Amino acid sequence: MKKQIILGGLLALTSISSAQQWSTNAAGGIFNCLGGMVGVGNSNPQKKLDVLLSIFDNYDGLKISHPNQNGNVGLFFKNTHSGSEWQIWSLAPNHNWSSGSNNFCIFDGTSNVPQFHIQKATGNISIGNFSSEYKVDISTSVPADGVRIKQTGYGSCAIYLNNATAGGHNWGVHSLGQGHSGGSGNLTIFDHTTNEYRLFINGSTGNVGIGTITPDGFKLSVNGKTRIGVQGGDINGVHGDAMLSVDGKIISKSLYVTTVPGNWADYVFDKEYTLPNLSDVESFYKANRHLPEIPSEKEIAEKGIDIAEMNKLLLKKIEELTIYLVDQQKQINDLKDKLK
Repeated sequence: MKKQIILGGLLALTSISSAQQWSTNAAGGIFNCLGGMVGVGNSNPQKKLDVLLSIFDNYDGLKISHPNQNGNVGLFFKNTHSGSEWQIWSLAPNHNWSSGSNNFCIFDGTSNVPQFHIQKATGNISIGNFSSEYKVDISTSVPADGVRIKQTGYGSCAIYLNNATAGGHNWGVHSLGQGHSGGSGNLTIFDHTTNEYRLFINGSTGNVGIGTITPDGFKLSVNGKTRIGVQGGDINGVHGDAMLSVDGKIISKSLYVTTVPGNWADYVFDKEYTLPNLSDVESFYKANRHLPEIPSEKEIAEKGIDIAEMNKLLLKKIEELTIYLVDQQKQINDLKDKLK
C-alpha cells in the first residue's frame, strides 16, 4: 500500500469544503482560499497547490521522503478523462524492479513502460528501457523512429563528438542551413580540431566530397590519394605519387588516358626525324633481348606498365616500322623496274 506522506497530506487538504477558509501565520505557513486551492508560503494560491519558496534559501524546494529502505518515492499524474497516467520515481535501494537501486525513473503507468531512466551509480541515461551501458541509450520498436535536432534559425544544427584525451579530436556532424558558408541543405563531417571539412554531401545532387566541399558534377570527388582494396598502393614506393590504387580488376566499357600536349609519337613523321639504323637496332635487341626504349621484362616486373607511355612507344615503333616498309617497297619497285 502506497504511503503518501507530505505531498499527499497537502493534496488531501483540498478536499475540505470550499466554504472553509483556513490559514496559518504569514511567515510561511499553509493557506487556503475559496476554490480549494492550497498555498505553501503563499497567501494567494493560483493552483491547487501553489508553493512560494524562500528568498533566503537558494536550494529550497519540495521534498518527499520514505523511511523504509524498500520504499520507492513517487509522484503520480493521471488524466481521468483519457485514463493516461505518468509516474516519477526515486527508486529504493532494495526495490524489486530490474532497473537498479537508487535510480530515477519516469514511468508510463498506462502502458507499463519505462520512458526515461537515470542510473545513480553510472549517471547513464536510458530512454525507452531500464538498463543502459552507455551515457545515453535509446530503445524503440517504432519503424523509422530516432532522435531529431531541428534548427529554426540560421547556420547549422549539429552533433558534436569531443574526445578530450591526448591526441583526441573534436568532431561535428552538421546539417547546414541558410547563411552557412558551406551551402544551405548540405551535410558535413567537420574536424573542429584542424578546422577542416572531412566529408561533404551536397543536399541538392547527392554528390559526395572527401576532403573537399566542391564535388561539382562528380558523384564522388576525393581530394587526396585513394585506395580501393586492402593490398597494394605502397605510398612510399615507386608509385608513391599515384592518386588511385586498386587491389583487383577494373572493368570498364571505355577508358581514356590523357597525355601532355606534344607528348605523342607523331613526331616520327617529321622531316627532321632520323630513323634508327636497323643494324644498331639489331645489335641492341641481340644484346638486351628487347627493343630500344621499350622497358625490359625486369623493369615491368618491378614497376609495372605505364599505359600511356607504353602506347606511345608502341605507336612510335609501328610508325618507324611503317616508314621502313614504305622505303623497302620503293626499293623493291625500283628493282622491278630495272629488271623489265
